[in-house]
Amino acid sequence: MTTISLTLENPSLVSSLKKLLTNINGVTDFKVTHQKTAALVIPNRTTQAAIKEIRNGGGVKCKNVEDLFEKLNA
Repeated sequence: MTTISLTLENPSLVSSLKKLLTNINGVTDFKVTHQKTAALVIPNRTTQAAIKEIRNGGGVKCKNVEDLFEKLNA
């Protein structure tokens, strides 16, 4: 016996896929399981502020790796 696992982004494809599979010789059984998607994670206020700062041109700019380490060690 061989098992195939598929991940579908669009749940509406399940119905068409079932119809297709039932018409293939040798397919004896198939299961459909639904997984819940991960909840949308909203960054906290500190992270939101940091993202905004970077998007507005803020943050630390370094010329190269050596410059980065100099600024980190300062």
